[in-house]
Amino acid sequence: NPNPNPNPNPLNSHGKSPSNSSSPTSTREDDDVREEKMATTGHNGGRQRKLPKGVDWRKLFNVKFASVLITGAAGFIGAHTSIRLRKLGHKVVGIDNLNNYYDVGLKLHRRDLVIEAGAIFIQGD
Repeated sequence: NPNPNPNPNPLNSHGKSPSNSSSPTSTREDDDVREEKMATTGHNGGRQRKLPKGVDWRKLFNVKFASVLITGAAGFIGAHTSIRLRKLGHKVVGIDNLNNYYDVGLKLHRRDLVIEAGAIFIQGD
């Protein structure tokens, strides 16, 4: 009986195991094991290194603070990420072209918040 799924990768396009909500045997332990298997970081010859759940990558690489480049730093996610990373003590460089895809006034306000948080902001493409 051939496998109806020709894709040998057990992860879906979002990097998660396909859910089987009809299975009454799924337990919290199963979920923890699945999350531990999916916790990854780094780049190793095209393969991601798996880290156990709860392992801090900064300790793994002996880094207390990181320098981070955030693209789209005046957007909703980029601005909030930049501000949070600054609060955690990381050096942040944000870049955004401030295009008019949506309200530029919002982007300018978020840019100011990112700068107030202590990040370096670059307007560019």
